[in-house]
Amino acid sequence: MTSTLLDDVVEPRVKGSVAALFDVDNTLLPGEACEIGFFRFLWRRSLVGWSELSRSAAWLAGHVPPFSLHPLRERKVYLTGKRPADIESYAREFCQAEMIGKLSLQGRARLEEHRQAGHQLILVTGAPDFLVIPLAEVLGVSTVFAA
Repeated sequence: MTSTLLDDVVEPRVKGSVAALFDVDNTLLPGEACEIGFFRFLWRRSLVGWSELSRSAAWLAGHVPPFSLHPLRERKVYLTGKRPADIESYAREFCQAEMIGKLSLQGRARLEEHRQAGHQLILVTGAPDFLVIPLAEVLGVSTVFAA
């Protein structure tokens, strides 16, 4: 019986064919989820308030059981009625003001190691894309898989 090694069958890897995936929340950004921080950022600037909070709570109450915040996170009820261009602008401001300074030094170092090795860098997150794309731009990462 002959044994064939996978390396003999598959053509050699080309530079850039290795992907390095980095989780954002609680990995590159230690602590709370960036979307929670974004809501607080909007709250402090009076861009969301009690009406958005009560609308979100009412929507959640109408969609139980089971009790889960997941549907609320999917719907982004707190952003209802806001212009997408405004949301993206607030997200960029939030990224500059609060996300960049909280980046893990170890995470940034690993990201740079993979960049130097020629790997394809990818950010993976359950956060909305409008929150992570500005961060990806700062980090020089061109691919984002977001909720």
